[in-house]
Amino acid sequence: MSELSSKMFRFNVGMAWTGDKMMRLKNGDMLIKNPRPFKAGPPKGYPDLSGWTPVTITKDMVGKTVAVFTGCEVKTDKGRTSPKQAAFLSCVRSDGGIAFVARNDKDCEKAIMEFKNGEDE
Repeated sequence: MSELSSKMFRFNVGMAWTGDKMMRLKNGDMLIKNPRPFKAGPPKGYPDLSGWTPVTITKDMVGKTVAVFTGCEVKTDKGRTSPKQAAFLSCVRSDGGIAFVARNDKDCEKAIMEFKNGEDE
């Protein structure tokens, strides 16, 4: 992505346990009083990779460069997006961002270059 100037970051999702009091036992186990799950990460449907792509705006903004939100849902050759993932990508595109499914790095490069060249519409 660096040759395209895009900055992309991996967003992980996780779950851990928290509670009112935690105590480590001698055998290394952890005892949690009033345990409850703690979930971290972006909302369901958020792309695996996201960041921005710098785009130079023409006359209207006197050559100013702006950061365009870029979201990439990474899938295997046979992988499919969930309805929430598809809706998120669609929403980003409808608001003017770059959003796509990629099965390899070439898919990423192609989608970003198509946006930059005005071919994504």
